[in-house]
Amino acid sequence: MGERDPVARAVTWFVVASLLVLVVVGVGGVLVLRRVGTDEAMRQAEDTAVVAARAVQERLTDRMVTSGSFVDLQPLDALVTAGVLQDPIDAVSLRTRSGRVVYSNEPDEIGTEESLSGPETSTLAGAGTTVTEISTAGNQPSLEVSLPVFTPDGMALLFQAQLRFDSVAASGRELWTAFIPVLAVTLVALAALEIPLAVRLARRVRDSQRERAQLLQHAIEASDVERRRIASELHDGLGQQLVGLSMTLSAEADAIEPEDAAAAGRLREAADRTRQQMRSLRSALMGIYPPTLERTGLAAALDDLAAVLRTQGVEVEVEMALPNGTDFSPSVDELLFRGAREAVQNITTHAGAHHASIEVSTSERKAVLRVVDDGVGLNPDRSAQASADGHLGLLMLDDLARSAGGSLTVGPAKEAGTSFVLEIPMSEPDR
Repeated sequence: MGERDPVARAVTWFVVASLLVLVVVGVGGVLVLRRVGTDEAMRQAEDTAVVAARAVQERLTDRMVTSGSFVDLQPLDALVTAGVLQDPIDAVSLRTRSGRVVYSNEPDEIGTEESLSGPETSTLAGAGTTVTEISTAGNQPSLEVSLPVFTPDGMALLFQAQLRFDSVAASGRELWTAFIPVLAVTLVALAALEIPLAVRLARRVRDSQRERAQLLQHAIEASDVERRRIASELHDGLGQQLVGLSMTLSAEADAIEPEDAAAAGRLREAADRTRQQMRSLRSALMGIYPPTLERTGLAAALDDLAAVLRTQGVEVEVEMALPNGTDFSPSVDELLFRGAREAVQNITTHAGAHHASIEVSTSERKAVLRVVDDGVGLNPDRSAQASADGHLGLLMLDDLARSAGGSLTVGPAKEAGTSFVLEIPMSEPDR
């Protein structure tokens, strides 16, 4: 079964991530709006208490403070009862610096005395308005707003108004809940704008990947054509010349042997070396372009690659550890062979190995190529220098493996040397 469309997968992840972000932003926005609404309601409650204090100060006389008679306080009490004790204000009192209550809308409290707290003393001294949350009878919270007021003679009194907290809170809720629809519409509009953009971006990325894969495939095909051309020219040109030279040397050796046995021996030795070079050339041609891959299959082509290593004195084991009936597609065979060829090229050029193994197996619906040698091991500096010099075989193979949905891993082997692992899906992914 093929993989899901990468565009659909990318958009799905983006939508899920966007929804999570919207939820976080929405919750955070609601909390911020709630706090702002509560703060604004508190400020409005404070402003209400300040207006009430100014009204009380307008009605204050010095006799109200000094006489201690409720009769003298009746004009002030009438103002408080009729105009000040309105939602959210529940109670009003006036206290002197000593803490004596000179007026309260509760007559029983007039004349009682309790020392002022530190904040109350600071407020009376002109430090501004103080808002304190307190608990009243029945554990119903309320707010107490304190600020100074003055009699006509300049005596400072502490004005204190108690406001119902639930009323203040309700006012705050009205403020911040009014903005929730605006926040919701904004977030939904943002999501509606981002999702089409994400779809377009994902499609562009997919198209770019396809174009890149096509360019890489064209480059590889061009490389194959060039390898085939070079192999043909070497076989038909240099190869035939070496054959002719070997035959000529042997014939010359036979011709002069009766007269000059030493020279004939040297000619036969040269002929043997020529034939040895012919065998090396044939092994090199197998590495450049193996005709056995298309004609006889992957196993024979890997044996040809192993023969290249054996000519250099490297002991090689080739194993096709495949379940019965396993057959790869031509494209998978081709990619596995490319990987083996690149690994063998690395062994012949850099490894200095004495033993190597080439194994093809399957794992979780993937074809796996594993090439291990006991050479000098992976050298990051050397690999980086090779890439800088333009030897991009491994990089191109890695790109091709990724494009096919697979992976390439090159690293140190367990004991010594280098481990080269190429994994390719046995069926091509949907594109």
